[in-house]
Amino acid sequence: MAGAAGQVSFSQFGEDMLVSQLLPQAHGFYVDAGAHDPWRYSNTALLHLRGWRGINIDADDRAIARFNDARPGDINLHCGVGSEAGEMSFARFADGAVNSFDTEIAAQQTSAFGAPEVVRVRIEPLGAIMAQHLPAGVRVDYLNIDCEGLDFEVLQGHDWERFAPAVLTVELHGLNLATPEQNQAYRFLRDRGYLFRAHYFCTSIFHLISAL
Repeated sequence: MAGAAGQVSFSQFGEDMLVSQLLPQAHGFYVDAGAHDPWRYSNTALLHLRGWRGINIDADDRAIARFNDARPGDINLHCGVGSEAGEMSFARFADGAVNSFDTEIAAQQTSAFGAPEVVRVRIEPLGAIMAQHLPAGVRVDYLNIDCEGLDFEVLQGHDWERFAPAVLTVELHGLNLATPEQNQAYRFLRDRGYLFRAHYFCTSIFHLISAL
């Protein structure tokens, strides 16, 4: 997908074009929860090509194998992300873009993508993952959350005191742009000092006010 002035976008809806403008520095660190693929529908690929590095997390081991091949300098982790540690059933489709921990979402996708393989996957809170894997002295500049059905739980399981990113993208399905305050994830992030910057189909972009 080509953007302004011929710049290439890797995101599904062009989210990375705005993220790149909000984070113009040549080097930085991203965390991608529900990373899916190093290039396809990736909100971090454009940053990676600019010299950024980061942590990529996905519950699908096939996705992590692709990241190990394409981004060997990144930290690539096979697990799910949620509000607390444990284990959950995970619907893994042939097209990993529609994988989900949510049984209702998985049932909806089955008619279009075929029956998934259901596997048990380890779940870890995002804050605990960062505490264990974030390199010493490194701050998180950008956080992407795309965890089909667990997005709000991921927000709840993060340590916002220690690891607040400057820019955040998260899927907010059903967000009403006329009344965004009715969305619990919107209120959650607003109360933690984030400014709502844009919404791309189902992805919302937030900016930490203190980082503006």
